[in-house]
Amino acid sequence: MTRSPRTGARRAFTLIELVVVLVLMGLIFGVTAPAFIAQSDSDDASSPALALLRSARATALRQAVRVDVTLDPRSGRVWVRADRATPTLDSTWTLERSEGTEFVAAGDRLNFTFLPGGTAWGDTLFVQSAAGTQRISLDSRTGDPHADAGISGAPGTPR
Repeated sequence: MTRSPRTGARRAFTLIELVVVLVLMGLIFGVTAPAFIAQSDSDDASSPALALLRSARATALRQAVRVDVTLDPRSGRVWVRADRATPTLDSTWTLERSEGTEFVAAGDRLNFTFLPGGTAWGDTLFVQSAAGTQRISLDSRTGDPHADAGISGAPGTPR
């Protein structure tokens, strides 16, 4: 936008300037949208496990307690324990899995620990479904659980 030298009045954007901006925005959206769509699709089979781990992390941060999650990949049974726990934080249940989905891991039990300051560590869980294999792990810097799709060579599978 410029000012007219004689009158000092403002002029509007030209049609070409507006079209260039809209084309650039379309290109940026076209390049970034597939990455976001692929991310949301890849979480479908692993979403119950991701939701569990994200909830445990949020509890650790919100209530300033250490939260330990133990998962039996064969049965889907989950144990959650929180320091300074109230009865509502200590629980055991079975994690729901959609049909055709199974959890695979190198060991009999997987352990994930979330600390109040955001630090977290844990094992790696592989979720196998018709859509493929996804790896659930914790980000080493933020402690945030995430799923990576298109993984090959999960424990117990042919390579």
